[in-house]
Amino acid sequence: MAKAKKITVDKINSLFLLRITLAIFFIILGICGMSKTIDESVFSLGQGKILPLEIAFGLIEIISGIVLFLGIFIPTAKKYTSLSTLVILIIWIVRIIITRFVYGLGWINGSFTGFMVWLLILSVELFIAAAIFVIYKRYD
Repeated sequence: MAKAKKITVDKINSLFLLRITLAIFFIILGICGMSKTIDESVFSLGQGKILPLEIAFGLIEIISGIVLFLGIFIPTAKKYTSLSTLVILIIWIVRIIITRFVYGLGWINGSFTGFMVWLLILSVELFIAAAIFVIYKRYD
């Protein structure tokens, strides 16, 4: 079993900060996705039309955030950390496909402005995917 890592101020690095911020992001996104009263804004799965899917992804996002967060402090084998991060990446990519291509193309409405908004949101989601990939490659 791997030894617990002692994290000190001088040992904090960019990967640690990336992992913490992604964990917080996923937990908050999951809570928003599971709440009927909180709007996820650009991260919504379909503007309230598909509530069961929102709840399912909300739960998955909370679990993903917890896994990312606990992985910092609880020693686990490198292959399990890598595998869990890969699963999170795959789920996030599936989410991008659902939000931007299955249900999200309606936002474009044939206008340049609609297309630019859609493209901006897609680029943010791809940026998050890239951050997850960086963490995955660290433990690959």
